[in-house]
Amino acid sequence: MMDHIQLNPNMDPETICKQYGIELKDFLNLLQGYRRLDSSKNASEIIEEFKGKIKKDLENEKKSETTYTYYTYFLNRFKTFLTNKTSNFCLLDVNEELMDEFFNTATNKEKISPGTKNTYQAIVNSLIEYAYTNRYISEDIRYRFETLKYETLPRYIPTSIIKEMLSYSLKTSSPFFNYTVIYFLIGTGCRISELVNIRIEDFKVEENVIFIRKAKGNKQRYIPMYPEVKNVIIKFLSRTGVREIKSNDSRHVFSKRIYDNRRPVLIRTIQKMVETMLLALGIEEDYCVHSFRHSFAVQSIKQGMRIEILQQVLGHTNIETTRIYTKLFPQDLQEEVIGKYPFPFEKLLSHMIGFEGLDE
Repeated sequence: MMDHIQLNPNMDPETICKQYGIELKDFLNLLQGYRRLDSSKNASEIIEEFKGKIKKDLENEKKSETTYTYYTYFLNRFKTFLTNKTSNFCLLDVNEELMDEFFNTATNKEKISPGTKNTYQAIVNSLIEYAYTNRYISEDIRYRFETLKYETLPRYIPTSIIKEMLSYSLKTSSPFFNYTVIYFLIGTGCRISELVNIRIEDFKVEENVIFIRKAKGNKQRYIPMYPEVKNVIIKFLSRTGVREIKSNDSRHVFSKRIYDNRRPVLIRTIQKMVETMLLALGIEEDYCVHSFRHSFAVQSIKQGMRIEILQQVLGHTNIETTRIYTKLFPQDLQEEVIGKYPFPFEKLLSHMIGFEGLDE
């Protein structure tokens, strides 16, 4: 029937129904069915095709290995969730209520953090954009979802816990590797995805800088190499068979198989190492590998590093991302203010302390 109805964009549904002698409810049902038929693929098929696009982006260095892994992990879970609804699920039926159901069931969490929800929703929006651009759906439904506005402080690790972790790392089955990884993360502020890609030739010993070849967004940058970090790296390389740092040595620095062409360590291996260490030390706070990066940034700010310099070291595109580290946790705020600055009205109000004037 829809093929015989000439839709005029200037006509409202009521006028169309009156012109063709049909009920509004029936017309809307027909319209919904027409929109569904416009899609040649169901949600599951679109997701699989979209994953193929993400893989091509990885091969063309438009996306990092970490981004690819994160996307595919989420998309696989989202696909399973939709398929459990119905094997022929239509992507047009995705809405905010459905996403909330996914967050509360498929993620095994009663309440998901705003940041994680925004990240997952961004992936879904990319999927919808892909489907709409390729005419698999007849409507761009990204307008249905709102980005949650929130502000959170970066979760950084106190220096006392960092010392505990470094000491404990020397008691593990891979002491030199674990110690060096933690020391490097805390001493450079690198992302874990950057660490696993660092090669021996990236250490510019004479210039005291480190070349970061695969940063977020496949960007490149140089970061300073503190003498303490330099010494730890040199000792680690020496213990693993590298006596000299050469400018043409393309082997990876961080490798568990140090005598087998130094294959790069997996990101998950380092994540699991940190998780196991925190568990063994009885530390219940929700820290992760990325917390070392936060710790480096916060301590750098405390030591007086200018925000513009820290932005370059961390590789942030937007300086507002770096400014979050200027906001202190309550304990640090108390130490910084009360420990270093006098009461602002000390001279004015010192003689008024107490309730002597209120005695009856």
